[in-house]
Amino acid sequence: MAALERHFVHFGASDSLPEVAVHRTVMTSTTVVRDHDLDGANTNTSTHRSVELDGWRYFTAMPCPSTEQPAQLCLFFKDKALDEAWVGAVTSEDGLHFTDAPALVMPQRTTFGKRNRQARLLTHNLALTFPRGQYYAIGGQDNKKLGRVNRGLWLAQGAAWHYAAGNRSSVRDLATDADGGASQWRNVRNVINGSHPGCLEARGWLPYLRDHQGGGSSRACEFDGRLSLLHFRKRFWLFARQNPATHSQRFVQVTSSADGTTWAPFQAIALADYAHTEGNIYFFAAQVNPVLESSLLALFPLEHRGQGCLAFACSRDGVRWSRPMALLSCEVDVLDRGDRTIHHPVAGLVRRGDVVWLYVHENVPGVVEKSRAMPQGARLQSVPRSRIVRYDIPAERLLEWTQRGLAAL
Repeated sequence: MAALERHFVHFGASDSLPEVAVHRTVMTSTTVVRDHDLDGANTNTSTHRSVELDGWRYFTAMPCPSTEQPAQLCLFFKDKALDEAWVGAVTSEDGLHFTDAPALVMPQRTTFGKRNRQARLLTHNLALTFPRGQYYAIGGQDNKKLGRVNRGLWLAQGAAWHYAAGNRSSVRDLATDADGGASQWRNVRNVINGSHPGCLEARGWLPYLRDHQGGGSSRACEFDGRLSLLHFRKRFWLFARQNPATHSQRFVQVTSSADGTTWAPFQAIALADYAHTEGNIYFFAAQVNPVLESSLLALFPLEHRGQGCLAFACSRDGVRWSRPMALLSCEVDVLDRGDRTIHHPVAGLVRRGDVVWLYVHENVPGVVEKSRAMPQGARLQSVPRSRIVRYDIPAERLLEWTQRGLAAL
């Protein structure tokens, strides 16, 4: 795909970044703490440095206004790539300094009240959206692991983004209450399983995948990748990983629902000038476009023919998407499979006046160690620090990119 390769060159850093302001020291160390220091966090508010994220992963930036703080921004994340204990969030007024210790959004294991004692595991790929003054969270997997059967995706609804029924609780509280205590999340239901119509899973060789309930030799979708949930034109839209090949070639499939309970069959998105056989889309963070609300926008880590970038695309209908536009180039894990980028976009562009904030998770743990970013012969202690970086994009420039992409559809 020569067109896409030119896209990496002409729409990469040399084209986009001169008009983007970069903020690299973005958080205070006083409240966004290392995951192994939660019991003894430093509270010296005079110290400012880049946050040390360690294993934190799958970040989402989303406005989470309150009566006291109408401009509040939440940064959601899970504490580990695999076998995470929780999804938490920190908050900020200016988008640079996050001054709260992580509040609990969702523990890994929870019963959601006494009626159903079965623990539901939503945290691996949890996605959130905030339409019409209500929060919705969706997550889960369909597989057989660690002696338990996971039966697909669960959707929850809440008046707030945090887990506790009263005031916010800290992730520290899980040390004494493993399931997080009473929750404000309600109407929790199993909405999609791995045998949902249209769902494609070609990795049949994996022993922990469940058989497709429709019969045949196919396997049920595991939902192994990060999810994305949004509300657009009176419907919920859910974007999930599609595995169309036995190895690699990660792509995107989408479904939608008017009520959050009955979902349309999955279908693969159509991404202009891109074929899944030539690359990997690790996840697809879609949202209502902050500069043109009649359209959608997606950020995604893209590996194409051994090159990596953080890309952007837009859509009018959630299914047909514009040609990927590379916002930032980055390395891939060439010392491993070569199909994952070492940086991830934080899900969610945030508009503030004439500026749109783009957050980037640099040096993702578990990936950066297997890239050229590691000096040859370096020890594990030399792994580049994982951090969050914010880019300020003029809203008018993002609108130009959107209009250019939509015009080509």
